[in-house]
Amino acid sequence: MKIFISHSQKDEKLAKELKKILEMPKKMDVFIFEKKKLFGKPIDKKITNELDHSDYLVAIITANSTNSSSVNQEMGYAQAKSIEKIPMVETGSEKGFLLHGTENVEFTKKNFKSKCIEVRNYILKNGPKRLFTEEEEIEIRKSAHYRYAVRHHILFFLGGMFYRLNMGDEAQRHELFYGIEPQWDKNGNLDQLRDFFKQDEDKLIEHFSKIEFSMYGKIHMEYDLLVNEFKQANRFPNHILPDKESDLVVELQEYIRNEPSETFDLKKHVRHWMKLDPEDNNCSKILNSKDRHTRLQIRQTLRFIIRDLEELYEILINLLKIYVIYQNKFGDIAFKRSS
Repeated sequence: MKIFISHSQKDEKLAKELKKILEMPKKMDVFIFEKKKLFGKPIDKKITNELDHSDYLVAIITANSTNSSSVNQEMGYAQAKSIEKIPMVETGSEKGFLLHGTENVEFTKKNFKSKCIEVRNYILKNGPKRLFTEEEEIEIRKSAHYRYAVRHHILFFLGGMFYRLNMGDEAQRHELFYGIEPQWDKNGNLDQLRDFFKQDEDKLIEHFSKIEFSMYGKIHMEYDLLVNEFKQANRFPNHILPDKESDLVVELQEYIRNEPSETFDLKKHVRHWMKLDPEDNNCSKILNSKDRHTRLQIRQTLRFIIRDLEELYEILINLLKIYVIYQNKFGDIAFKRSS
């Protein structure tokens, strides 16, 4: 575990005593910034880097901390990054607004050592707060460019399906299609999309037969964009993916390469349907044609389209689930593009 000690320059002796206790026996990596901190200067990059990789920030608050810009900056940064703070406040010291509403460990000069042991026991009991190692972070950072682009196109494609295939109500379709990121599934739209495919097959075929031809053409165009994004993955430097993510990407690439070449050719189907009935903008009439062969042909084509969309959806949603885990575990670094 990594612990960051925040302190006033005048409390360096206390900080070193705390560090010694936290590291005995050596179970914690404790950081103290020993270079002189300049009053009024922006927070040092080395400090922010250490805080980013810390499980806890232990702040020593004394009368010396009242006017310490460094302690206030470090506490504020930790709060913004949701790093757990453990304030050790000397009796009679002004706490400051950053400690408002937090539980503090109150100490005096005489009992400081025993309070340090109390803090150490608390940290050991509660364990690490960071959910990933530095090695994991490096691996995730390497593929962030790729993941950002892929997630964008997956969400755009799924949003297009939801919108163009007339799923859900108008508000939901607008929300998913036009408000994809960052809260792309706050109302469970993607689960609703999965449930949509679980309907009775006859109802699904009837629903798809009423979709306007132009919408099929646009879905096909968005699918082409999605396919191209995966084919162009090598343009990103260091695009090697973690195993679970890589497995799903390979599965998706195999699906794209092997499965929908014929049945997912929506433009081809639309052109065929338009020839059968040039005056209509969907194939609902053709589906009810008096010609039995035509009816069967249309039903089979719609069945294939539905199957392909459902299979593709399952792969994409499983990949997005991993992305949700990455977002929760690593934060923005999982999708952060270089400036």
